[in-house]
Amino acid sequence: MSGTSMAVTIVTGTAALLLEHNPDWIPDDMKTQLMSSTMDLGFMADEQGAGEVN
Repeated sequence: MSGTSMAVTIVTGTAALLLEHNPDWIPDDMKTQLMSSTMDLGFMADEQGAGEVN
C-alpha cells in the first residue's frame, strides 16, 4: 500500500488519537495541529501536501 491509500490511514489514526486527548477541539483546531506538526519531505507542495505526520 502506498500513496494516498497509506496516508489516509496514518492521518486518520493520528486524528483519532488527538481527538481522544482533546475532545473539545473543533475541526479547525484539528487541522491546525495536523498541519503544523508535519515534516517537510523536500518535495513541492503539490507532491507532498503539508508533509509527513510527525
